[in-house]
Amino acid sequence: MIRLINKLILYPATLLISNIILSGIDYSNAYEPIIIGLLLALLSHMLETIILKKGTLWINTGIDYIAAFLLIYLSQYIFNDSHIAVFPTLFISSLIIIFEFFNHLFFLQKQVKKSK
Repeated sequence: MIRLINKLILYPATLLISNIILSGIDYSNAYEPIIIGLLLALLSHMLETIILKKGTLWINTGIDYIAAFLLIYLSQYIFNDSHIAVFPTLFISSLIIIFEFFNHLFFLQKQVKKSK
């Protein structure tokens, strides 16, 4: 549950800060990156609970990266007057996946310790 709470805080904050700092990410309203961040956090958590097991770290991380990229990039078609470029989306997805990788690694190590 703590992993979901971390994601629900980190993802919207990352997208909101990226909207302010990066010129290639332009959401017209402040609530738009928050909504996309929350959706991304829920999607990532669902993928994590379904796929993440011992031996699937890289598969899950790769799927999370693709899902993050697609959700962020395609969000420009959901909201009016939003413009999102490819390279800033790749950058944001990379930042999110760095967090995800360590989060997955920590979770898997915790599972191994519980099973011993």
